[in-house]
Amino acid sequence: MAAPDLWNWEVVYDDGEILREVGEGGAERTWRDIDQDRVSAFLLTPTRDGLRSFAQELQPGERLIFLRRRVQLLSPLTGNGQEELRPEGAPYTWHVLGTQQTVAGQNIQRFLFISETGDAFASSDPQANERITFDQEEEEEVGDA
Repeated sequence: MAAPDLWNWEVVYDDGEILREVGEGGAERTWRDIDQDRVSAFLLTPTRDGLRSFAQELQPGERLIFLRRRVQLLSPLTGNGQEELRPEGAPYTWHVLGTQQTVAGQNIQRFLFISETGDAFASSDPQANERITFDQEEEEEVGDA
């Protein structure tokens, strides 16, 4: 069984209605359940203590972007020539929150990449997190930037 995500999403519609990823009774919703034309804000609420919330307000003409990018990490080859999975074999998950808008024929995208530690950085490059190393020391440097 997969570990639960560290953040669940909530959509706030323009009339104040709220749609939660995990509804009453544990019913899970998907991206298809979101009415993009009515979204005024998108929230990520932590599922464990010690993490902060994130929010994205949408301006007229903006569309919501959200994904969870799961990365399965392998350690370097061990002495016996075997690759080892990250501790407990769990994938590393990036929560990616952003917006898209077409302005004067240009596709403008903005992204906020959120690591499992709650560190975040902004970029207009949808692949920016792929250049982040998972080395402990370097990850701490990125998080403190």
